[in-house]
Amino acid sequence: MVVVTTLTFLVAGVASLFMAWSIGAGSSGSTPFAPAVGANAISVMRAGLVVGVLGFLGAVLQGANVTEAVGTELIGGVTLTAGAAIVALLTAAVLVAIGVFAGYPIATAFTVAG
Repeated sequence: MVVVTTLTFLVAGVASLFMAWSIGAGSSGSTPFAPAVGANAISVMRAGLVVGVLGFLGAVLQGANVTEAVGTELIGGVTLTAGAAIVALLTAAVLVAIGVFAGYPIATAFTVAG
């Protein structure tokens, strides 16, 4: 039981990192700091740090609300297993990554929600 839980946690972690990479690769051109970096008002590293901190805070402060909305309110009466959630996350990440490589912007919210 512990091995299955640990394996599920590791696979979910890798899937989450892949999704984070896909989101970052797809959204890097539309960051709010692009004009400031282009005007040399702020360095790329400092802009990356600020965006990273704000993204982390948003995930921590609003992550539970998003998880509840997607997990229970999106489809009523259905409970997702951990495996189904991982498959949905990987599917969304792959679709966003394909969009990045093909040059088509794909909104991650619409990809996850279907």
